[in-house]
Amino acid sequence: MGIIREYILNIAFCSIIGASLAGIYCFFIYKKTKKNRGFISIILFVAYLFALLSVTVFPRMEVGILSDTGRPYVDFYFNADTKSTINLIPFNSILTYIKDLFSASADAKVVSRINLAGNIILFIPMGVFLHLWFRGIKNFWIIVLSSIVFSTLIEIIQFVIGRSPDIDDLILNLFGTLIGFLLSCAFMKKSQKDIVWNDIA
Repeated sequence: MGIIREYILNIAFCSIIGASLAGIYCFFIYKKTKKNRGFISIILFVAYLFALLSVTVFPRMEVGILSDTGRPYVDFYFNADTKSTINLIPFNSILTYIKDLFSASADAKVVSRINLAGNIILFIPMGVFLHLWFRGIKNFWIIVLSSIVFSTLIEIIQFVIGRSPDIDDLILNLFGTLIGFLLSCAFMKKSQKDIVWNDIA
């Protein structure tokens, strides 16, 4: 579970930094304009964006205690793959991960769960935010295209820093975005019904 703990620490640390920077920006904008222009959504999105990039692009953070001195330390490093490869075959990695869930070692199962669930879960908020900004089914393809472009940029950056781009990451990311989009649609639909019902009552 050490790798999961490391991911959580990275996400928490970077999301706090992102939210803080966004909060400072919104504070100065409000001080200048005296208008609240969706500051909460801006802060939440920047915090999410930093959390997402902490897993995919930003240097990894390792926190521990030195065995010889007993002092705590914080180390930042890029998690470059030993041998960078590019997978352009759709569902090749996904099928491998699914196979490993049932037949691989315990460590390989953890890695498979992280890659499958992580790539989906990380992009669910993206679908929610995109739906908030591009409301309406008519903008569905804008949401799909935005998710693909953003995910592709992440894969390109990963290749530059020595990691392994994978088209299956794009597929899983898009699936997560669509889940977020559908959840946002369902929530808004229910909220509108509640508002109508309250007006009638």
